[in-house]
Amino acid sequence: MTTFSSRPLLRGIILLAMLWVVTPLTAGESSDVRFQASRIIAFGDVHGAFDQLFRLLRDLDVVDDSGSWTAGSTHLVSLGDLLDRGADSKKVMDLLMKLQPEALAAGGQVHVVLGNHELMNLTGDLRYVSRGEYAAFAEPGAAATDAEAGSDQPPPGFDAHREAFLPNGVYGQWLLQQPSVLVVNDTAFVHGGLPPLAATVSPADLEATFKARLNELLQLRVVLEQAALISPNADVNDSAKELRARLDAEPSSASLEPIPPELVADTERFVALASDDLFSYAGVLWYRGTARCHHLLETPVLADALSRWQVSRVVMGHTPTPDHRIRQRFDGQAILADTGMLTEYYRGQPAGLIIADSSARVFYPDTGELADRPDPMPAIEISGLDAAALGPLLASGVMAPAAEAPRADGGLPVSVAMGDTTVRGLFQRGGKRDINNQLAAYQLDRLLNLGLVAPVAAREYEGKRGTLTAVWTQTIDEAERMALGQGPSNWCGRGNLFNLMYVLDALIQNESRQPTTMLYNRGTWQFMSAGHARAFGRGKGFPAYLQNAPAVLPLAFAEALRKLDEPQLEETLGDLLSRNQRRDLLKRRDELLKTWKIEG
Repeated sequence: MTTFSSRPLLRGIILLAMLWVVTPLTAGESSDVRFQASRIIAFGDVHGAFDQLFRLLRDLDVVDDSGSWTAGSTHLVSLGDLLDRGADSKKVMDLLMKLQPEALAAGGQVHVVLGNHELMNLTGDLRYVSRGEYAAFAEPGAAATDAEAGSDQPPPGFDAHREAFLPNGVYGQWLLQQPSVLVVNDTAFVHGGLPPLAATVSPADLEATFKARLNELLQLRVVLEQAALISPNADVNDSAKELRARLDAEPSSASLEPIPPELVADTERFVALASDDLFSYAGVLWYRGTARCHHLLETPVLADALSRWQVSRVVMGHTPTPDHRIRQRFDGQAILADTGMLTEYYRGQPAGLIIADSSARVFYPDTGELADRPDPMPAIEISGLDAAALGPLLASGVMAPAAEAPRADGGLPVSVAMGDTTVRGLFQRGGKRDINNQLAAYQLDRLLNLGLVAPVAAREYEGKRGTLTAVWTQTIDEAERMALGQGPSNWCGRGNLFNLMYVLDALIQNESRQPTTMLYNRGTWQFMSAGHARAFGRGKGFPAYLQNAPAVLPLAFAEALRKLDEPQLEETLGDLLSRNQRRDLLKRRDELLKTWKIEG
């Protein structure tokens, strides 16, 4: 991370002032984060896209051409991440700061929910601040020389930007007054999502605790800066790592200077706060599980949080939707509103979520579309097509060779086209039983509403029989992922996708599991299972590879398995599996329910 030196004298004066102005909330103090409104308009991550935001608000009659409030008693909700990447974050904040008192005078409200990028700026993490964003804070006429532009010299506006985001700076002070969570009517609004910790505390107490710990963290940062233990422009997390190393160092260590005894307690508290769950991926500002985790894993996490918060749904930003439209998951209980408003970076569009009388509509100013509800987010989606739409394309689309070499497992990369739609596919030669097993795995997946098995159809290609599997354009397999040293974070509050794959493989006795049959979308790290040609064996035993795998059965998956019966399997799989294969599948189902640990 690049850091720049700031003006030390001015910085010292500001730090002394901060010691007097930062006032943490006391533990247990409650914050009012619940409101009632007849109409709500929410928008996702702006990232400095002032022009797009202004057009959205004007077209929704929230502001007039001069930027003044015209929405009466409406409650306007920003879902966070006003900052970073774009150049006009300052203008975005100035607009919302101006609108807050205007809305209040008209009987409305402007709520700005904090995002992870607001937290990053407050705590010194400047990785995503663009030079244009710094430049908005520069003195008129200031400009970087060509030599400075590629050096470690701070860009014009750097010092003013940092000072503005200190706790007593104009934007730092304002941001510290904005909520980390919000509830309006029966809808919760957060930036990232609702992690497991949301089910353990009320929204008001979560907000009070968040603010108390954040203020304490920033105040301790001042103390440690004044003692020259941390750099004034270092990220809080980097500073905490360095201080932890010094705290843990042996007294005889010559490489790390010990912490002065009178500052050990403050240092330990600073290090602990820097890694607090509220400021991490387990907190509402960073959590992506609500947006990305498999519904069988995440449904109980979301249900527990909604019940504890006494709301019927949550609206969030943070995770851009794949098609830049506002989407919904869990039958509308979770709404994803980050549509990539900063078009030059995300290639998305501005969008507004309008909630009135408990119904939610969506407005897109670029097209003028007013949709009746957010679009659903299917379990598997490839090139914008769900499983139902992919079926006819795979069965009848025109196949053509792709420019890639055949895969190590014999799969042939192809393109599949129907009309104006083209998807990437893999053709795999196979006999009748191989083909039936592949199709049966997919049909069983759909029967269980699992959404884990890659869509597949029986096809002929170049005179050979086999199966055609739909895959993402950016598909890589587990072997490639491991070779690259990359991969997804496990955002899920309970379990992971491998748990689901293990259950599926045990159920169908899949003996063909290999790293090449575990597929990822490299753009989103969504996961699919492929290669089930050697599944559906005899008996109630499980595949050998599962001998050392965690024998964990997610509760929602267990409930779906209990509903399986012979008539269902005969109707769905009767032309693909024999009667004995279907009966053995049910025996393995019973063994799973009997011997695997059910969690959730």
